[in-house]
Parts: sequence; C-alpha cells; structure tokens
Amino acid sequence: MNVAVGLDVGTKTITGAVMAGSAKSLKLLDFFVEEVPQIPLPKASPPSAEKVDLETSVPPSLSQVVKKLLAARGLQGADVVVSLDAKDCIIREIVMDFTKESDIQRTIKFEAENYLVTMDVDDMVLEYLKVGEQNGKSQLILVAARHQAIADRLALFQEAGVDPVAMDLDVTALFNAFTLAPVYKPDSTCLVIDMGKTTTKVLFIDKGKLKKVRSLRMGAYLGARAHRQIAEPVGAGAKTLAGAASGFQLLDASSIEARFDEIENALRRLDPLGGDPLGGSLHGDGDEPIAILSDEEYEKVTELEKNLSTASANGSTTSAGAEGIAGAGEGNAPSEELRYRQFLDHLGLEIQRTFTTSLLESPIDLICLTGGMSAREEARQYFQENFDVETIHLDFGSGDSFEIDSRITDERLVEVNRLGALAVGLAAKELGRDRIGFDFRQNQFRYERRFEKLKFPLLLTAVLLCACFLQAAVDLWNEYRSLDYKIGVIKKQEVEIYKNFFGEANSSNLLVPQVRLKKTQWDTLLGVGGGDIPAFIDEIETVNDLSEMFREAKQSGMQFEVEMIDLKFRTRPRTGAGAGSQSGGPALLAESDSQIILNVSAGQRIGSEMASLFKNKSRMWEASPTESQSGDKVKLTLKLTPKESYLRSLRS
Repeated sequence: MNVAVGLDVGTKTITGAVMAGSAKSLKLLDFFVEEVPQIPLPKASPPSAEKVDLETSVPPSLSQVVKKLLAARGLQGADVVVSLDAKDCIIREIVMDFTKESDIQRTIKFEAENYLVTMDVDDMVLEYLKVGEQNGKSQLILVAARHQAIADRLALFQEAGVDPVAMDLDVTALFNAFTLAPVYKPDSTCLVIDMGKTTTKVLFIDKGKLKKVRSLRMGAYLGARAHRQIAEPVGAGAKTLAGAASGFQLLDASSIEARFDEIENALRRLDPLGGDPLGGSLHGDGDEPIAILSDEEYEKVTELEKNLSTASANGSTTSAGAEGIAGAGEGNAPSEELRYRQFLDHLGLEIQRTFTTSLLESPIDLICLTGGMSAREEARQYFQENFDVETIHLDFGSGDSFEIDSRITDERLVEVNRLGALAVGLAAKELGRDRIGFDFRQNQFRYERRFEKLKFPLLLTAVLLCACFLQAAVDLWNEYRSLDYKIGVIKKQEVEIYKNFFGEANSSNLLVPQVRLKKTQWDTLLGVGGGDIPAFIDEIETVNDLSEMFREAKQSGMQFEVEMIDLKFRTRPRTGAGAGSQSGGPALLAESDSQIILNVSAGQRIGSEMASLFKNKSRMWEASPTESQSGDKVKLTLKLTPKESYLRSLRS
C-alpha cells in the first residue's frame, strides 16, 4: 500500500498528515503537530556584527526535530511531499496570445520575461495555471520561484535525511485539500481563507476551479511574540502609527512583518507606470502594482528601511511626520483582542481590495475558514456579517472523499480541520489527487531517487520473470521430447503400413508424397475402378441427397407418396464428340436413367416445383417430371440424371 506524508513546516509548528491508498481510495492514517523550538537572540549586537535575517533564519534544531518526528512514527521510508510558501514566490496574472496547451508550454518562459523584467528567468522555476480564455487569449496565473529559495527549502529537509519526492505551492496544496472536503461543490463559488499567524492564504474558487490566489503577511497585526519562533530584541514593543489611510501603519517595529508593511505601503504611494492588458478584468482587482522608481524615490525607500532597522535595534520607533503614537513600551501594547480585531479588519480590507472585481463578476456562495487563527467564533461572525455570505469552518469528517483511521479521535479531527488542510493536500497530491499539478522540483532540483524506490521491486520482478522463463523452458523441453517420441512411433507405423499395403519398402522418408505418387501411377495403369471396372455413383450419398430433397419438398407444402424408386449407379465413359474434360463436358455418363414415381393428390401439380427443387438444392441429380392422371390420383414420374459437376468429381 502506498504511503505518503504531507509535511507543512511553518514558522512555529510542523504539521504532518500521513495518508495511504490511491487517487480513488484515500485514507488518513495519522496526523501530528509539533512545536518548533525558539532561539533567543542577544539583547544587543555591536554595529559591526553580522545582521540576522529574521524572516529566513531557521532554528538550528529544526532539521533534527523533523528527523526525530519521522523516525518516532516509522515514516523514514515514506514519500514526503513539502510545500513552498507563496510569499516566497512571485505571482503574476498574465495574458498570452495562445489557447493551446502545447503553445503555452513552448512560449511561457519567453512571455514571463515581459512580466519579470528585473529578474533573471533562467534563475527561476516557472509554473502556471490557466484560469480562463478571453478573445482568443489565455489568462494565466504565473508562479516564479527563485532557485535559491527552492535550494534553501530542500536543504532544510535533506539535512534531516528527507528527500521530498515533490514540492508543491502551499496555495495549490490548500486547494487540493479543499476539494476533498464535503463542502466542495464543482458548481459553487467559494472563498477559502487559511488564517495563519504569519501568513494568510486566500483562494478564490469559481465554479469549482481555482481562479485567483493571494498570500498576505499578517504577523505584524498580532505582535511578534504571538507568532514567531524567533524571539524579539529586548526593548521592542508594539507601537502604532495613527492615520493608516494617509500614512504608514507600524504595529511592531521590531518584527520583519512590520518592515515589509512599511516598504509595501511606501511603494503603493508611488504612482505605478504601465497599463492593464485586460482593462482591469484580470489585474485591476488587486494585483500588486509594479513601481518604477527614480533615483530619488529609491533613496527614500532605502532610507526608510534603514530607519526601521535603527528603530528595531534601539527599541524605539521613528517616522517623519507620524502622529498619534499609541504607546511607547510593552505595557501600553494593544490587547490580544484588539490585535485580533485589527487582524480581521486588515484581512477583510485586503480581500475586498484584491478580489473586488472577481466577487462582482462571480458572487461567492460560501466562505470556508481554516488555519490556526480561524478557531475563534469571532472570525466566522466577522466574515459572515461583513461579506453577507454563509461562513463555515473547514470539516473533513462528514464526507466520503477519504477514509479516516479509527485511531484519529474526534478531538484530533478538529485539529486536522483547523491546522492540517495544507498537509492533507500535500499527501493527497502524491497519491494521485492533484488538481493543479505544480511541482518545483524541476531541472537541477528534480527528484533523482525514484529509481531507488523501484530498484528492489524491479529486481524482484526480474527474478520472478527469470524463474518463469526457466520453468517454461523446462516444460517446453519435456514436451519436445514427448512429441519427438510420438512422432518416431508414428513414422515407424507409417513405414510398416506402406510396406504391407504396397508390398515393398518405402524409398523415401517423405511417405505422403510417395503414396500420392504411387496412387497416380495406379490410376494411370488401371483407371478409376481398376481395369474394366466402371466408376459407380455413390449409393450412400445418393440416399442422403434424395432424403434431403424429399424433406425440403414436404416442408414447402408438397403432398405425395413414394411409389417406386429405381436408381442406376453404374457409369460409362463418354464417347464421340465432346468426350473428355478438355471439351468442357464430363468424361463419364450414367449408363441408364434412374427414376422415382410419386403418387400425388388430385388437384396438385408439383412437377415443376420438384424439378426446380432438384436443380437448386441437389448436389448430385437433376429431375425431369412427367405427370399422368389416374382417377383421383396423379402419378408423377421423375427422371433422374446425374449432374455434370458430380460426374466430373468421379474422375478427380
């Protein structure tokens, strides 16, 4: 039985789903969630110290945690599928002048260069999803992942002794999982929201197909201590800049998420250049603008980032022109409830900004929530009230898309629904339930050990085939010896028969041709019948033929009684003009005529019908009818003449 492990390594937890079976029959065997150890940072660092990238740094024990986790559950040899974060990729909605899949595959790399003008496409792995056609053009979601991001992700698992068989995108794996839930309907339009502490993923599913995705950084709205496994620098507090609509919103200056929000908001304030190739139908509903910066604008953004870095190091926040500092220390930080409300407000705003056009074109029927931040009832109520759409939590347990092992309790299933959607989607992908088909293990990152997995089964198959061939060869040899012995016995008997029949030993081992030659010689010497013995019409064949004619006549409705049958079987050679087969006629003639006398009821005239019956049905005879009246009876005399075709066969 095939076993696959979907492994979702997040910023704070490692989530895994173990599934078995095939695309038609899936079963969830196990589910686990493991905390990732935190790594404390020093309180202060000298200016010359090397900077630590808080977003991409991985705790030193993470690979060991993964290794021990799989070993403890006996999953070292299972197929592991992992994900690549959408926030680490570049996602663009593009238009191509082709609709055929083969044309798109052939030109996607060159087309991507037009949308990724500042990047080296040769240093990326590209995947795409066709989401529609319009005016003879294809609308695609293009996903580009840098080689370094893929290499870093693989290095994490390979250090733990795991070589993933595939690497999917987290949002497409989430879509795979959603299609396994009972709530998925091919004809419905849904929003699927995976509310994570660091990143929230939003999927727009129109008529059962994935049409739009968004990955949002949300950690800043919850506070760094609430979501990161990497500790904050001492002195960093939650600080808020008022005026989010006109300025920057900085909820946690020490977190990397806040820095990204600052830079992103700064870029949004700049006027982007370029137009929308679809007139807003594809890009106008929230795709991130591409800003082309002048040298002065670039210096402003760079200076902003430097100021944020300085603020993080000093434990304070600076922003030119900022008003309304909401607290300067940890004691004045927003409460958890306020932060969660800010989280929901920002998420709702981003969804409306990104999916406005899509929601207007295809109103949604359902909002489905999952993820660690979706557990509160407040989240469901927020989306149901603000979007006026039925909102539910993802639930795998009430459907028949896959079976759930009895060892997974109801309490554990609640965790699967809330935290395990991504892991379930990854595991189902390896077992054949992959609706999108993304895999970033391509080119130099392709999975090389597929043959290693097949080596032992192939070797075993080869051994079994070899044994089967050997047994077949032995059986064939034994059959050959048996048949050869039987042939020898038959040949010996044939030689004895030939000698006894012809009175002399055979002169050739080819007895059949020699017998035929001997028969020809005898025919030439004696003629058919031998000497003056004439050829005879076969009596048994004649009886069978006449019986068949009488039966056919009875079935056709003729009423008669046979009074007399007088048959002549002897033949004589034909003489005079036309004799011999060379003239086209038979070499033999009947020595005298045969006849059959039938008594027929008065009023019936069946002579012509009997003549026609013999002509069309009889193989041996033709009949010439003669009728005579005697009282209330009619006497029918049939004069029988052998057919020429039959007489020729007597000489063959």
